Amino acid sequence: MVAENSIVRKMVYAVVLSFIVGFILMLLKRNIDEKAWAILDMLFFQDISETKSFRGLGLFYIIGQLFMRGLQMMIVPLVISSLTLSLCNLADPKKLGRIARRTLTTYLIFYLVTTFLAG
Repeated sequence: MVAENSIVRKMVYAVVLSFIVGFILMLLKRNIDEKAWAILDMLFFQDISETKSFRGLGLFYIIGQLFMRGLQMMIVPLVISSLTLSLCNLADPKKLGRIARRTLTTYLIFYLVTTFLAG
């Protein structure tokens, strides 16, 4: 019986593959001439948001930005829906009041500490 690839196994494969690709790219940078590396850099690694890199394509930059923006768009709805569903499942209103007091107290303490450290 063949076991299915779990998400953890896929993540480990992705991390190992990224280390291998990074190592290969590091070896390429050391062993090819500067003009060839400049072309690879322009195609894959350019930060296209800078004005000096208007000639680059920056494929890895574009993919990375799309991935990070997608994560940022998903975090807020995920947290709000998780909090809403967990609060709706509380049957005892006293527990809700206790959780609200702890949350507000923790928020105020963090706010005061960060204000003190920033000031």
